[in-house]
Order: sequence, then structure tokens, then C-alpha cells
Amino acid sequence: MNDTTRYPSAASGGAWRGSDDRLPVPDASALAATGNVLPAAEEALHAKADQLRETRDAWAENVRDSVRRNPLVSVAAALTLGALVARITR
Repeated sequence: MNDTTRYPSAASGGAWRGSDDRLPVPDASALAATGNVLPAAEEALHAKADQLRETRDAWAENVRDSVRRNPLVSVAAALTLGALVARITR
């Protein structure tokens, strides 16, 4: 590709040769269709957020139950994890 076809020439006043300066206008029906999709996407996003919140709460409750059933093991695991993090960050 040579420079005269890729860039506007100074002789043409900086205008693109053979190009149309107008921007394409989207079809109105395509824009109307997006109006129907957005509420459905928003609803799906909220449903997924609620599902993730419920999963988080279930995991947190499982951890609490494990700590209540085995407090010494939980303390030992916490100390081991803390020592490992301290060793890695040195």
C-alpha cells in the first residue's frame, strides 16, 4: 500500500480521496432490539450475583462449623498458614 492511498494528500487539502465523510447510521430496529436485551441481561446479572452471594454464605457457614467442631486443628492450621506466609514474604 502506498502513502497516497493510505493517507490524505496535501494537494487534496487533506481530504481522503474517494471516501464518503458521512458516518454509517445504525438501523433503528437494531437499536430497539437492544432495549429488550438490556433488562434481561440485568436480570440475569442480578440472579447470578444472588447465587454467588448464597454460595459465599454457605462456604462461610461451613468454615464456621469446621472451626467449632475442631478448634485445635483450626488454630494449628492458622499458625501453619501464618508461618508459611511469613516465610514466603521474607
